[in-house]
Amino acid sequence: MRGYMSFVRKSARKFLGVRTIAVRGNPRPSPPDRTFSTLALHAIRKSLFATAREPVWVYGGAREGLDTLLEEKEGIMRIRLCYAMGMLLSSCLTCTPAMSAGTVAPLPGLDACVAAALQQRPGVLFGWRVLSDAPQAVYKMSVLTADGRIADADCSPSATSNLRFQNRIGGRRYERYKEIGVPESAARNTAPLIFAGTVKIMSMEIATDLKGRLWYEYRMELPSGHRATSHVDTVSGFLTSADATE
Repeated sequence: MRGYMSFVRKSARKFLGVRTIAVRGNPRPSPPDRTFSTLALHAIRKSLFATAREPVWVYGGAREGLDTLLEEKEGIMRIRLCYAMGMLLSSCLTCTPAMSAGTVAPLPGLDACVAAALQQRPGVLFGWRVLSDAPQAVYKMSVLTADGRIADADCSPSATSNLRFQNRIGGRRYERYKEIGVPESAARNTAPLIFAGTVKIMSMEIATDLKGRLWYEYRMELPSGHRATSHVDTVSGFLTSADATE
């Protein structure tokens, strides 16, 4: 009988890996209808999802239970394999649309206005907006300064030497905005990625959610005539959300 119990322990450890197995109770074989109790089967099922430190207790006479455990474990492995194959197939199918991602329509002189605004009013770029694009581009630039104020100025790429700033009412926490790690020019190219064709970006402003996280909020015009909004994380540079409206 001692050899039989040793076989149970070794077999259980083999199929359950690093989890702890202990055999308790009367070592005598149980009647056929009570060879493997419902409680023991439930404990082994639970062990498949337990952490490595959780002990699993198996009560005496568990030969049929180990067979059941093996069948369940093979079934779970088949499910996981099918899931992995499905994810691989879906990733392959989505490669083609990603190649036709949207691009940003030219914004002539915007980078020159950004550089001029930050040079004349040191701080963090808080936003910009297209005021006119014909016959000559004009942008409204917004800069958050170290005193927590937001200053706005109109900028034409042909006249960037003397911008006239006006402060908004209210203030922001400047230290929070200094944590931005992704340049706005890089986020600008990420904003239209899920849309097809050439997308015209009309404005950008740094928005805040309820948890205090910052993102670049872009408002765009799509080739179809719809308007769209997208959010780009200011720390990771990932596109977090995007939607289109009529």
